[in-house]
Amino acid sequence: MKTQRFLLSTLSMIMMVTLTLQARPAEKANSIMVKIEKYNTSTIGLRLANLQKKNTIIKVVDFSTKVWISDYIKNEIGYAKRVNLKGLPAGEYLLQIENNGQYFVQAFYKNDFDFDFFQAPNKIQQKGTEAILASVSSSKKKGKVISRFTSPGIQSVGVQLANLASQKTVIQLNQVFSNKILAVRVNGENGFAKKFNLEGMAYGDYYFIIKVGKMVQLQFFSYNPNGIQMKEQQVIQHFIPKTKMAAK
Repeated sequence: MKTQRFLLSTLSMIMMVTLTLQARPAEKANSIMVKIEKYNTSTIGLRLANLQKKNTIIKVVDFSTKVWISDYIKNEIGYAKRVNLKGLPAGEYLLQIENNGQYFVQAFYKNDFDFDFFQAPNKIQQKGTEAILASVSSSKKKGKVISRFTSPGIQSVGVQLANLASQKTVIQLNQVFSNKILAVRVNGENGFAKKFNLEGMAYGDYYFIIKVGKMVQLQFFSYNPNGIQMKEQQVIQHFIPKTKMAAK
């Protein structure tokens, strides 16, 4: 569908079927505002405000950072678009938005018939340089996967995982709007612990991807001369059906 400019008169005509809503309000006067909605089973409804006529980049990338969809916006204060996901293979993706040094990242999972957004976890303990999360794993019999992220030094991040129950596990580090840095695979273990040294890496924003069975978790953090600062988490358990639901 043709991209439409973000005018109030235009937005009032867009009828969204709101199945899932994620909203990021502006934190400061000069912060961008992002709202995304599940328009249908293959379309994301996207609305942006407070762009201040600064260059804005929109991308959909997979976890290997391959770009599948991209859009470039110039000289606008607002923007609205329906992002068509048809043609994307089943898997996990990131919707990335960058504007004047600010960024928004929302993960989602897609199969051949539907997609769903990652959500903020219900239970999380987070304080500055430490974050602990209990995520429901792919099987209730296996309990909860517990992840703990710490900063043992100003140039390192510690990752500890428990209750893996011998499930295939991947720990991956990516830089936001950049490349995959590394990946570690673990099989047949109940726990994992490793300190990742960031010395020599560029200051900026990063995220860990933790995949345990069907559970996928993202932990964002910033790295600057003052050290590590933990940010938000997003998680999904791949609960959407793998086959098309029959009409009732």
